Amino acid sequence: MRLVSFGLLASLACASACGDNSAAGPSNTLVRVDDEPAGANCENGGVAIHTGQDTNHNGVVDDDEITSTSYVCTASSGLRCPEGATALEGVVTVFTSADLSKLNGVTCIDGDLIIAGIPDSSIPDVPLAVVTGSVTIAGNSMLTSLDGFTSLHAVGRTYAIQGNDSLDDIDTVGALDELGSVFIVGNDSLLDLAGLEGWTTIEHGITVANNNSLQSLTGLDNLLTSNQNITIKSNRSLTSLAALDKLRSVAVMEISGNAALPSISLPALQKIDVSIIMNSNAVLTTIALPALVTTTAIQVNSNAALTTLALPSLVVTWVLTVQVNTALTTISAPSMAATTGDIDLTILPALANVDFTSLGTIGGSLVLSSVPLADLSGFSALTSIAGNFTVNGCNSLSDFAGLESLESVSGNLTLSNNAQLTNFTGMTGSFTTVGGNLAIISNPQLSSATAQSFASSISVGGTVTIQ
Repeated sequence: MRLVSFGLLASLACASACGDNSAAGPSNTLVRVDDEPAGANCENGGVAIHTGQDTNHNGVVDDDEITSTSYVCTASSGLRCPEGATALEGVVTVFTSADLSKLNGVTCIDGDLIIAGIPDSSIPDVPLAVVTGSVTIAGNSMLTSLDGFTSLHAVGRTYAIQGNDSLDDIDTVGALDELGSVFIVGNDSLLDLAGLEGWTTIEHGITVANNNSLQSLTGLDNLLTSNQNITIKSNRSLTSLAALDKLRSVAVMEISGNAALPSISLPALQKIDVSIIMNSNAVLTTIALPALVTTTAIQVNSNAALTTLALPSLVVTWVLTVQVNTALTTISAPSMAATTGDIDLTILPALANVDFTSLGTIGGSLVLSSVPLADLSGFSALTSIAGNFTVNGCNSLSDFAGLESLESVSGNLTLSNNAQLTNFTGMTGSFTTVGGNLAIISNPQLSSATAQSFASSISVGGTVTIQ
């Protein structure tokens, strides 16, 4: 089945919401649906659902006005209409109030359902129980609830609720027994996620993004496990994640771009299968994951007010990336024994304290760039680095005190642009081997003789550059 082209959906979605766009006034939230070719976003093709503010009042969402995009992809979900169902096949489109009559008496859609641009405040009660493909409810400016879908219990692929300006009630979503993934995006009257209290363990992903009035995640209070992604992104009024206090495990998590969120505290979270990303939360001051033991990757970037990153129980991760957090003073991971990948601490101009005092081996590279650490005692147990070791622009370091246990760097060792570096104390005892290249460059207080003496005292597998 090929999803049909909906290139004109923006005008349909706008018909009931936009009025006269010739006069300047408050911008409207509109939806544009485009064909999506087969590729990285949809293996077999599908549609891209774009939401944005019509800031230039031309009645469509232009490319530079898009604030969020989700994809409905063509694929077999494995879900089938039950025997005896009153069914429709293919893509069922509802663009007007009259089109709602298509759903009269229908209990199953063997395909996709799209409701977009209708001027109604509600959807009449329908017996629809199963949609084998995706459900998209987008750009319905007057719609306040989804109560007409009280019988719906299974959606094979994506349930996208996007760009419905008046929607403040999603109760019926919580009644679904089977679901591929859910997108709750750009619904500017939605205050919370009430109605989802029945979710304890979910097999589907959930994305909550660009809902401008959303204040909390109330509704997810009983969620313990998600075997797919949880994405909480760009909800500008969100102030609390307390509804996730019981969450114990998740496959992938992102909490980014939430402009009013003051803290990330997930007290029960023990395991993240793949990664957690926490980027660009403007007023975020504290990240505390006290129970987290294992994950593959942690990324904490561009949180301008962040002061503390606390990972007290973390034992192992693949990658830890902390970059461009200009107020960050403290990183604490005292139980971390090993990383199988990189640790990258870059552009952290207020960083004064790091605690990796159980970290014995780094399976990838260690990057310390533009961080004002006075010593490296936070890495006191470190014995080996399997990748590269870079110390660049660390202008409070005069030596390498704290690295007395370090024995080898299997990749390149680069020491550059460290304004106060004068000697190699801390790396003159156990340290014996650089497997790759050694570069000691542009450290103005470090004499050439001292650098040459250090290079001569160790085995270097590649070239030696001293400038």
